[in-house]
Amino acid sequence: MAEEPTVSLQSDGLQPGHDIFCTPNNDAFHASSLYSELDIAQQEIRLIELWPGNGDDAIECTLLPGAPLRDLNGRYTAPSYCAGSAKNTEPIVLNGTTFNVFANLAHALREVRQFWSTTYGDRECLLWVDQISINQYDINERSSQVRFMREIYQYAEQVLVCLSTKNDDPRGMLWLIQLARDLGTYTTWQDESFASRARGAHDSALKSYISHNSGSEEFLEGCRASYNVLGAPWFTRAWVFQEFIVAAKVQFMYSGVHASWETIRPALKAICKGRSYLDVVETPHKRRSLSFRVWRSLNAPLNRVALATESKSNWCGEMDLKKLLRHSRACDASDPRDKVFAYIGLTDPAYGILPNYSHSINQVLIDTTERIIKTENSLEVLEHAIDSAPPLDPSLPSWVVDWRRNCVYARDDDHLRSHHPGLEKVQANVSFHEPETFSDFPRALQVDGIFVNRRLNFIGKQNQSYIMRSTLTRF
Repeated sequence: MAEEPTVSLQSDGLQPGHDIFCTPNNDAFHASSLYSELDIAQQEIRLIELWPGNGDDAIECTLLPGAPLRDLNGRYTAPSYCAGSAKNTEPIVLNGTTFNVFANLAHALREVRQFWSTTYGDRECLLWVDQISINQYDINERSSQVRFMREIYQYAEQVLVCLSTKNDDPRGMLWLIQLARDLGTYTTWQDESFASRARGAHDSALKSYISHNSGSEEFLEGCRASYNVLGAPWFTRAWVFQEFIVAAKVQFMYSGVHASWETIRPALKAICKGRSYLDVVETPHKRRSLSFRVWRSLNAPLNRVALATESKSNWCGEMDLKKLLRHSRACDASDPRDKVFAYIGLTDPAYGILPNYSHSINQVLIDTTERIIKTENSLEVLEHAIDSAPPLDPSLPSWVVDWRRNCVYARDDDHLRSHHPGLEKVQANVSFHEPETFSDFPRALQVDGIFVNRRLNFIGKQNQSYIMRSTLTRF
């Protein structure tokens, strides 16, 4: 599902903060009553049919009646895009009526239209597009659609990922496609040995490959253009991670160039493992300064690309919720509650966390931490609370993980465990209650267990351990 920026939307009578998707104003279209009511129990969705066209021709679509998702399995395509600014819109024609969409969505639909014409010819193009397929003025419908967003993208015949937001230089995508093809024949790179190679080996192999081709200015120009592809804003959005991971088939689109996930995967793996890719510079004497500048601008995006690539390659139906929420800290979401809601579809349903946009962000964060502790019967999640302290809101209990806040130490999970050993190895033995005092905090965590304090005796050479049974209440 695409991400939209936060704006106040009053036309449907909702208070700010109760809105889920902030979209351009379409009062005139909604007044025409073209949206029929969906059957929530049947998980009905609406598709649109995208009509053929060329280049900058106006985008024309037909909104189709709702149908059960299970009946549409494999019969539609779902675009994945980054919506951009709510102030930057473009009109399309929907059922003969003007309908305002995000300019980035209009660009994505043109990319889809070109891909479709090239790939399928005259075959009808049926799409599920969040901004159009969901009645944005019906909060109940929006809430229910979010709750099975995973299934919507999982049941799609394919997901078309639009990495571009305008007509950018296509040479970057062409370079990545060529790199992926060359890696298949380049002797240092054999797919079966990829997983066993250390980062240093990847770095050396990719550096050797780039050096071998660096005499070609066309090669270097393509390499530099690929920075824009890997730094595309699509990779920064929270919801797109799920859309990409669960898709049965993925096609990337970038300024008229198309490549499947299977085609581009070797290049993404190689680049994320071999960071000497960032050393490609214009001239040797600028290597040090430009390399550092490029590294700073691309290292974070490459981390996001690496996680997406690894997660897609290893996807087996579920992922660790804490790892996903840790990733959400580096992603953008218009609604802060989506820092949680965008990822719960990828994890064990036993957590029982359901999107509910009538809850405040603090309530969502408190409920999420409590459910993780109870479901896992472990205090391991408190490692992340330590790594995000203090929370953005001082009224948030200290034991609650504030997933909106960037990590203080930017450690990975293994590093966290080494600094806070033992949390994941014991049963939680906790209870939650409304505090009788400290009324500013809505919920308290009470932990019963054995407390061990080990102190080094510097006069002698022995450790002294103090063990006692302890009850800790944390607000």
